[in-house]
Amino acid sequence: MKAQILVIDDDEKIAKLVSKLLRRQGYDVVTLYSAQQALLAAKFVDSDLIITDIMMPEITGRDFVNMIREGKTLYHKDIPVIIISALYELSDKVGGIQDGADDYLVKPFEVDELLVRVLSLLRRNPPKITNENGMEQENDTNNKELEKLIKVEELNENEKKFLHHLLVRNGVPLSKHELSRIMYPESVGNPDGRGLEMMVGRLKKKLEPHDQDRIKIKRGEGYYWDIKK
Repeated sequence: MKAQILVIDDDEKIAKLVSKLLRRQGYDVVTLYSAQQALLAAKFVDSDLIITDIMMPEITGRDFVNMIREGKTLYHKDIPVIIISALYELSDKVGGIQDGADDYLVKPFEVDELLVRVLSLLRRNPPKITNENGMEQENDTNNKELEKLIKVEELNENEKKFLHHLLVRNGVPLSKHELSRIMYPESVGNPDGRGLEMMVGRLKKKLEPHDQDRIKIKRGEGYYWDIKK
């Protein structure tokens, strides 16, 4: 399934250029020129990733990202976001990430760098598959795997949520930062990494007696479910 990407920049030339580059890679792209337009578009567009400028009138890119992470828009709170901006100071980059952006690129940027960062985020956050009725549809094998695990042990809601997110990635690692933001949304901006590690430790102990030690960690990339076993 093609990923749908939302590109937002009040510089029409840049917005159209980025959109053109992404379409050449086979992505579906919606091009908008303000955060206000993006807020309205959320009613009609189910995006898989957002690329946004910072310096825009009325609602800045950072404010827009912050609104998403706080659940004040119709976009999913965990949707991947890349900020592209002419602001190049370290404080600008840190501020953008603290507001909830997953990545930050300074203009002018290399085309290949943008494309590889888009690809990386989409690998870790695959587009949702929908059935003919438009309903979200998860991988059937992963659903059955999760159902089996839930029956084996009485898992709490956080443990089920964690396993679900690992299984739908089909072996692609999910970083501690991303998982912390998913598991502990109240800690956005300061993900509870230690809490995540403790939860994973308890979960692995529950699964090990049933030969389900398939939660692995890849150094520098994050947790994944061992699908080869």
